[in-house]
Amino acid sequence: MSSVLEIVNISKDFGRISAVKNLSLQVSKGAVFGILGPNGSGKTTTLAMILGASNPTSGSFNWFGENGNHQVRKRIGAILEFPVFYPSFSAEKNLRITARIKEVSAERIDVVLGMVGLLERKHDAFKTYSLGMKQRLAIASAMLCDPEVLILDEPTNGLDPQGIAEIRTIIRDIAEQGKTIILASHLLDEVQKVCTDFCILKSGNLIYQGKVSDSEQSTTTEIEVGAADKDLEIHLRKIPFVQTVTRVGDYCRVVVLSGHDAAALNAYLNTMGIHVSHLITRKESLEEKFLSILNVQA
Repeated sequence: MSSVLEIVNISKDFGRISAVKNLSLQVSKGAVFGILGPNGSGKTTTLAMILGASNPTSGSFNWFGENGNHQVRKRIGAILEFPVFYPSFSAEKNLRITARIKEVSAERIDVVLGMVGLLERKHDAFKTYSLGMKQRLAIASAMLCDPEVLILDEPTNGLDPQGIAEIRTIIRDIAEQGKTIILASHLLDEVQKVCTDFCILKSGNLIYQGKVSDSEQSTTTEIEVGAADKDLEIHLRKIPFVQTVTRVGDYCRVVVLSGHDAAALNAYLNTMGIHVSHLITRKESLEEKFLSILNVQA
């Protein structure tokens, strides 16, 4: 798969503060790439540099194998900061103004409004929109030029659960059109639901990069077991598919090999004459995995 964006040892300093440090990344065509990290990790600074809104202190990047010139940037749609719309103007009128500013045709206005579920509200004033609708209009604005790449900075920030779900659906729908999406977020669980690839930044450093599917497969299943038998921990350690056993209060927490579950563990214990009184499966979430990465890295 060809590379859409290549970043090579890019850094950004603000006086004595290094916001981004020697960052190297590649984003493949058609990927939904998540840039994850807590506030202050360098996500927005990175997006600002690759969009030409801020000059890197050192390093380089290219889009589609070319330098980030004006013509190349026309192939990119972005929401770096919350865009400003005229409160009293309708969505349609605001997008007509945006189209003139971007020097693109207004013919796609109905198309992009339909894409974000606002076509029926296109004549309503922007000030009557909910926060989620305003964010959807911002995505419509970024899609006016039919870009090959869409860049979103914290697209669900401040939204309620319904608004978050709506934005996620829109992102998936845009990705299905073959668009490449780069998404910055501090909500780690968000990436699990929409991204194909991701990296994690902390204090300007790249500390992890990989595919979401690979990370999901590497999460562990932990089973909490309780029984009247005082030697439960000893018996559990004898089971061939049990990896680790940890005593926590009245229960034992067990990590089993891939392909085994609580039912298999219970069945094996029954063959040993042990009757389980407590059995709960707890699978490590991708968010917990990401948080553990953040906690152990400098």
